[in-house]
Amino acid sequence: MGSGCSKEKPTMVVDVNAHEFEDEDPITRYREELHSAESSPKVMPQYRGPEPAGHIDDVIMGLIKIFVVEAHPSYATPWQMLEQCECTGSGFAISERRILTNAHVVAYHTQLYIRRDGDPTKYEARVLCLGQACDVALLTVDNPAFWNGLPELDFGPLPRIADAVTVVGYPTGGDNISVTKGVVSRVDVHHYTLADGDRLLVVQIDAAINPGNSGGPVFNFEGQVVGIAFCKQNDDGVDNIGYLIPAEIVQLFLKRFDLVGQFQGVCGLGFQYQRLENQYFRQHLSLRDADTGVLVTRVEPLAPLASVLQPDDVLMAINKVPIANDGTVVFRGRERVSLEHVISSSPLESHIDLQIFRKGKEEHIKNTMISVVPKLVPLHHGLDAFPTYIVYGGLVFVPLSYPLIEDLSEGDIGIPLGITKVLEQFKARPNQQIVLLLRILAHSINFGFNSITPALLLQINDVKIDSMQDVKTVIDDVKDNKQHIRFIFENHKTIVLDCEACKQILENAEHGNFANNLKM
Repeated sequence: MGSGCSKEKPTMVVDVNAHEFEDEDPITRYREELHSAESSPKVMPQYRGPEPAGHIDDVIMGLIKIFVVEAHPSYATPWQMLEQCECTGSGFAISERRILTNAHVVAYHTQLYIRRDGDPTKYEARVLCLGQACDVALLTVDNPAFWNGLPELDFGPLPRIADAVTVVGYPTGGDNISVTKGVVSRVDVHHYTLADGDRLLVVQIDAAINPGNSGGPVFNFEGQVVGIAFCKQNDDGVDNIGYLIPAEIVQLFLKRFDLVGQFQGVCGLGFQYQRLENQYFRQHLSLRDADTGVLVTRVEPLAPLASVLQPDDVLMAINKVPIANDGTVVFRGRERVSLEHVISSSPLESHIDLQIFRKGKEEHIKNTMISVVPKLVPLHHGLDAFPTYIVYGGLVFVPLSYPLIEDLSEGDIGIPLGITKVLEQFKARPNQQIVLLLRILAHSINFGFNSITPALLLQINDVKIDSMQDVKTVIDDVKDNKQHIRFIFENHKTIVLDCEACKQILENAEHGNFANNLKM
């Protein structure tokens, strides 16, 4: 997956089987065949559209090159940062003296400068908002000279299959602007970065998107921005598969920022479901032949929909949009996407209507709020994940998070046993965390325990551990009135330390060195 920096993001897992196209036909024939109910779904004539260069020349002045010096946090050694590195990305100007780019381009910046196309001067920029969940960031420049004569780019509608698009940015391999052209090959719903994240609308194109292109605009023939370039398919044998964040998602981000000054995430589904494509299964549920929907199997306790949905409900429609037995809804014309799109494309704290089938009766649930669904294992650094830690007797405890899992998978510590089971769990309490014994800093008091790490912490003495705060509270309570403290782990291993010896280590340690560094 291409990014503006040397460290690439995880590759999006996407079905890349290509449609077969007939010979090119006029645009009118293409539109008629695409949207006609009588046309064959296997016949999709390709139309590349006229050359958009004349419009692109008028708008590329709004393009921005972004220069970043960044330092990533180390979740595997949470008391330090990784070495600084330099990277570049792309962006573009919009209304109210603001600049859009990808969140992953600027998320770890220690220094941030930008440059207008054709201007040698670099201006210091600052981040107004990071939208890690949708990989969009908003920047600005305080120097008014930067904005003189800088055009603001406008958004256009979501492109259709086979629409011509132009990707503009500053990919690696040169300092000047680069333009690549292609067509839209697919519009679907996918995870942007993490397998456990919310699935959002994404547009697949056949134009090249390379490192440095991240954050740049993708134009339609009218010179309107239809999306932000953000990644490419890196699988072996796959060429010219790129993805863009559609303008619909970008505007969702902007509207939330305009309303509350930040972006907390996207509306989550909050439940798991099973398709109802088997006729005997539907008969068992007493559904009629005309009834369609999906079976709710699990509901996340902290999800807003937990107050209205139950396991074994059949969800039939959302906002009067029928749900098919395969879990899809009509998107536009003959296109279909996952039902999750109806939820994830809605503004935070908006309200929806549900139609369900429960215990043999159809019910209508109106005006139910949807919002972000808290995750037991945090997803995004700086949003819900932070490199906090506690050191006690050389034992390093950290909260489990996806940034930590990524660091462990790339390092020499390894993924702890039982991690798969934990990732399937739902968050039951607002402050609940999974606590991990990450490593053991060698000392005579913990001799013989090094082989235990990494391990999920279950309890200290007789107290069940549900958060890092629990660890701190229990340690503070026992270290002055007990001789020993006992840690019990998910891998059936136990560590016992001498409380007085641990206290001496803390008193003798240099200030800030292996002390209690819990940052709540």
